[in-house]
Amino acid sequence: MKFRLRAAIALLLSLLPIWGLMTVDAQETSLSVSQFWARLDQTEILLRSKLLSPSPNTQDDSAATITQIRLLWEGINEIRLEDGSRVKVDLGWIRSALTDGQPYPLEVLHRQVKALIDYHDSQARQPDGTTNDASLNALSEVLRDTRFQYVDVTPTPIPEVPQTEEAQSSALSSVAQTILLVAGIAIVIVVFVYFARNLQVQQATIELTHNSEPTTSDHAQTLATDYAQTQDYRTAIRYLYLASLLMLDERGVIHYDPSLTNREHLRHIKDKSQIYDVLRQVINAFEEVWYGYLPVNESYYQRFRQHVDELKRMVA
Repeated sequence: MKFRLRAAIALLLSLLPIWGLMTVDAQETSLSVSQFWARLDQTEILLRSKLLSPSPNTQDDSAATITQIRLLWEGINEIRLEDGSRVKVDLGWIRSALTDGQPYPLEVLHRQVKALIDYHDSQARQPDGTTNDASLNALSEVLRDTRFQYVDVTPTPIPEVPQTEEAQSSALSSVAQTILLVAGIAIVIVVFVYFARNLQVQQATIELTHNSEPTTSDHAQTLATDYAQTQDYRTAIRYLYLASLLMLDERGVIHYDPSLTNREHLRHIKDKSQIYDVLRQVINAFEEVWYGYLPVNESYYQRFRQHVDELKRMVA
């Protein structure tokens, strides 16, 4: 059984470079406005988590962080506005900061990304209630910066060269090789699925009888306490964060919708500055732990719980 597993893994790893070549053409090159800000948020979380939590494996961690951020912006060169128009952008300022992975360029990149997010959030919190227009105006202001300007270049057409018999024969050979390659990949996938179905892997998980997401703040609070008692503070913090959103929904402060982002939930209370500030601290801490994999202990968990309790007192 171990030999078959190793053989299947070796075959799969040998196909990864080929698979990468096959998926390059499908890569997206444009983002909507909401996707643009969501990826900026994720970039800021990754940078903040790396800079605030140095570890002995600094070089390896930096390489992992750089790879994650580079994948977020790979090939992106334009933004789609809500009116259907598109704006060209040059994100070279992000990519250039990731060339060597040293702490100083990452710190500079973090300040730049954070400044863009703060400016965007300040526009979204205008009291006149024009949130969408303000967001679009904020993006337009950002895109006016010379660093985001992209100069269109018309490529020089390449004259067609009549193919010789040897070139045609080579093209047919390439097609045949491609067909054989695809067939080989299909066979390997079938073999891998066959082996995978015959493997019995026993998962080492905490045996708590929780089969679905909580629908009330009390239920989420109970789950957080259960996980904290098993010292799984990362999961406990996630359920405390969820309990705070459900509590605000139950008391009519926000309308909790799992399909909305954290930023969209914050915008619902932009006119309640005190609640906004505390909820933002709760959300930022949760994102550092859940998406940035910030190491946590009991002390960190208790501080996070104090913020949630403060939020509960404010809307009591």
